[in-house]
Amino acid sequence: MVFFLLFACGDDPTTDVTTTDTTTDSPTVPPTDVPATDVPPTTDTTDVPDGDGDGDGFPDGVDCDDTNDRIHPDAIEICDKDNIDQDCNGLADDLDPGVDASTFSPWYPDMDGDGAGAQGAPPVGACDPVGEATADNNGDCRDDQPAINPGASEVCDNLDADNDCNGLAEDMDPGVRPESFVSWYPDLDDDGAGDTYGVPTLQCERPSPDTIDNSADCNDANPNIHLFAPEVCDPGSTDEDCDGLANEADPDTGADCL
Repeated sequence: MVFFLLFACGDDPTTDVTTTDTTTDSPTVPPTDVPATDVPPTTDTTDVPDGDGDGDGFPDGVDCDDTNDRIHPDAIEICDKDNIDQDCNGLADDLDPGVDASTFSPWYPDMDGDGAGAQGAPPVGACDPVGEATADNNGDCRDDQPAINPGASEVCDNLDADNDCNGLAEDMDPGVRPESFVSWYPDLDDDGAGDTYGVPTLQCERPSPDTIDNSADCNDANPNIHLFAPEVCDPGSTDEDCDGLANEADPDTGADCL
């Protein structure tokens, strides 16, 4: 009886108790932060006013064209073909007193309206033509003759004019139009009628005193025979007026030569 009690008392139940470390095998708790890819990007709009579509520093309503960053109240007004109001003051090009004069074009008087301004005339600086100053060039050597200007063709005329304003006139100009040449025929009998059978010289000016601008002489050795001479009866049946008929065969005789 006593032995049993001693055995029971000597057995310490706490020595056989095993404990489990619940922290060593616990699973890792995943982080709860939102991934960076899900965070919307931020845009720095510190220097861009609300409603400034073109980013020039002026919002719509102040900027008269909020789609063009070169047009705003601080821009410089310049000449342009579309008459744009660059500085948004309601005035464009020549109407704006603040327009940049360095963008002006020179305009010259064009009194004959042929599109060429007068040589030697002082230009008027402006964006667009002003008054009589409507030409953007000053190449017209005769601003009182619309047929004479740098764009004209050099032709033979009775003015001996430099039609194309290159400093050369008529035969002196290698660019003279050949279709305007005059046919000059020999007039050896000096009767004012050129030899019908002669070879003409083609040029503007009369090449020599013994030439004429017609071929009305069927006999250039006799000054009494040519297209302008009267037909007369003669023993030789001469065709004085060069119409192919002689004596009574020619009704111009007005008489019976028989």
